[in-house]
Order: sequence, then C-alpha cells, then structure tokens
Amino acid sequence: MASEDSSIMDKLDTVVPAQVSKFDAFPKIPSTYKSRSESRGFMTLFIALLALLLMLNDVAEYIWGWPDQEFSVDNDRMPYMGINVDIVVAMPCQYLSVDLRDAVGDRLMLTGTLRRDGATFDTEQASHFTAHSQALSVEEAVAQSRKSRGFFA
Repeated sequence: MASEDSSIMDKLDTVVPAQVSKFDAFPKIPSTYKSRSESRGFMTLFIALLALLLMLNDVAEYIWGWPDQEFSVDNDRMPYMGINVDIVVAMPCQYLSVDLRDAVGDRLMLTGTLRRDGATFDTEQASHFTAHSQALSVEEAVAQSRKSRGFFA
C-alpha cells in the first residue's frame, strides 16, 4: 500500500543517481554578491508601465488612427494654372476633347484651349521596334546591366 501512495516523482528519485539529483543547472548567487537598491524595483515597474503605454498608443494609432488635416491659403496670385499633358492617341485630333471636374465639383470644358499637334502613325516604326528587340536577348541585356554597375557590382 505504501508503494501505491508514493508519487511518480518519488519513484524517479530512487532511480536517478545521486550526482544527477545534486546537479543544479542554475545555481543561486551567494547573498554576499547581492545588494538591494534603494528604489527596490520601482524603476523597473515604471519602465515596464511606460513601455506598455507606448505599445498601447501604437496599437491604437494603427487601429483607429488620428486624421491630421492642415489647411492654408495660397497667397500666390496667378490668373491661370498651367498643366502640360503629353498624350499620343491613334485617332483623329478633331474627336479629342478634355472635360475636367475638380474636387469641389466644378466642371471645366477645356476642349477649346487644347492644343492639338498631329502625329503620324506608320507601321515602319513598329517594325523597327521588333527588329531592335530581336537584336538583344534578355540574357545579354541582364549581363550588360551587371557589367555596367560599376562600384557596386
């Protein structure tokens, strides 16, 4: 009956050699080597609380975010704002129009002020591009780019 009452740890203690049971992987530091500080861990608690607050602040900013809006008046007085857009379209110029809507919702019909420059589309240019692409393979292009890296090659 006594063997039934003993725990598995007691059974293991009888099997384990004495040298192994006396071994301490993490020995305690002698008390003469230790000295308590005056603050007694208050600084540790303060730093831990501060780290927790900073972490919670970052998590809250990530989840909810805080909008940062800044408005100012533009003091530059210009009668117009120049916008240059270069677009090549394969269609007759007379069919092109430009209608804009700004952030306020005002529509600007700018077709009359649009400067149209005609462009010719010929198939010879396309054949020049295909001939050029066949002149240099992908492997050769990569090899040339690696050679031309200079100092960081």
